[in-house]
Amino acid sequence: MVATNDIHYLNIEDAEAQDILMCLQTKKKKNDVDRLSMLGEDFSFRSTQQMIQDFRYYPQAIANTQAVVDACNFELKLGLVTLPHFAVPEGLTTEQYYAN
Repeated sequence: MVATNDIHYLNIEDAEAQDILMCLQTKKKKNDVDRLSMLGEDFSFRSTQQMIQDFRYYPQAIANTQAVVDACNFELKLGLVTLPHFAVPEGLTTEQYYAN
């Protein structure tokens, strides 16, 4: 078991903006009573301290999560689009190959 949480936005203050985006996605208005809403719950990226508190009855989950973190080597460069490279057959450009 590892400690995770359902994340839909970075900060708790972003809940309202995420709610508006959900309205746009589902073609609903904020005052529609039958619409999907996640307001009232925290779907933000939680701090380490908050996760330790949330999983206080399952300390092994925190330790397991740290073991996964320690086994990973990942660096995300913000503002840079990174896509995988796929080789195309010789004699074709990328645009020609993927256009077909």
